[in-house]
Amino acid sequence: MKVLNIEKLTDEKFLNLYKINYTNGLSWTIASRRDPSLLMAKTSKCAVDTVTIIPIIKNQDGTEFVLLTKEFRYSLNTYVWSFPSGLVEQGENPQIAAKRELAEEVGVTKLESLKQISPVCLKSEGLTDESVVVYKAIFKVIGTQNLQDAEKIDVVYVPIAKIPQFIDRINKQHENISLVAAAYLSVLFSEKKS
Repeated sequence: MKVLNIEKLTDEKFLNLYKINYTNGLSWTIASRRDPSLLMAKTSKCAVDTVTIIPIIKNQDGTEFVLLTKEFRYSLNTYVWSFPSGLVEQGENPQIAAKRELAEEVGVTKLESLKQISPVCLKSEGLTDESVVVYKAIFKVIGTQNLQDAEKIDVVYVPIAKIPQFIDRINKQHENISLVAAAYLSVLFSEKKS
């Protein structure tokens, strides 16, 4: 399929709509955070737009906790369970963005390790060209959050052994959880069982 042209339909600060017109007469509307010249439909390149960090805290007794955030999401008008995450700024290294987001959202500034554990992944390819890279962070101490005015983020520590009960509670209370958080929580628990 070849792109005939791309029309910018909105002019917002963080997210815009684009209509992609194809040479076969079909069109598709997408949401994107990117500049029109950097749209994946134009470049075919999957740049890193966002980072998500799975923070693991190890106590002195060896107990491991996963740190989750419960953040108010304006696009949904509700809170969503997730991991710390955020946008990669233009020209910023994704690993630097991950460290910045951990410091801002959680207060973590001293890491034992920070490892990329995913390739660049598309988030919802039928709707957007937004992509994410997932990191795993190991640390022992957290400090104070440094949130932006509009951010409302609570931090919760869940023992890895208690992940099934945590997910069960979310289901029973009809709370919202991001796909990335749900998938990685399942993997974390299954790794600890085996």
